[in-house]
Amino acid sequence: MHVESLRKPLAVLAMAILLTAIVWLESFLPPWAPYFLAYAALAIAIPLLTGSYRFGSPREAFIERWKWVLGFVALAILVDIALSLAYSLALEVLGLSGQPYYDLGAALEALADAAAARFNITSQQAVLIYLIYIIIWAPVGEELFYRGYMYGELEERMGFPAAAIISTFFFGIRHMVHFALLSPFPLVAASWWAFHAFCFGLVMVLAYKKTGSLYVPMLGHFVANLLGALLAI
Repeated sequence: MHVESLRKPLAVLAMAILLTAIVWLESFLPPWAPYFLAYAALAIAIPLLTGSYRFGSPREAFIERWKWVLGFVALAILVDIALSLAYSLALEVLGLSGQPYYDLGAALEALADAAAARFNITSQQAVLIYLIYIIIWAPVGEELFYRGYMYGELEERMGFPAAAIISTFFFGIRHMVHFALLSPFPLVAASWWAFHAFCFGLVMVLAYKKTGSLYVPMLGHFVANLLGALLAI
């Protein structure tokens, strides 16, 4: 496939569907499941291949627009924490806390236990591998693919609202299918994670649009994930 053809809207959607399918398969089928190695590599390779991203100069992003940077990082943390607290409170009120089908934290623990059993490691080691993914890879790979590639290419041809919603929808669905290893599939917890990621992703899209630099959503994504990891330890 010619590189330029990957920048057309139908090709962008096809790549998003393909990568979502790869995550689903990698979540239970290969020996390395539920860690998504092929998806992680492709999410970086496709944007680099097409050049579908804007970084600009670090000086312009972080010095000349530092107020925007601080604002979006703060907003990302606020949205992340507020959604988590609201959902936790709802689970407490309904008496559903600790049930993996409903509780995202419990579902992630169940996923770690399943991964530990596959690799003959402890659950803590399985969680550590996952934390490395979300702290080191996710801020780079996910921002390159969903904001740099998907949103960037679709925005040029479809405008901001459609590009933001479509790219962020796939960002949310990617999180949802990551529970494919678990049986029964924790539908409510997975759906909540997708919605949570969708809301967070919209903040990252706005950060990218307002600053014109992928550095900013990458930083916001990194800080939010790092804070979440520290709170989970």
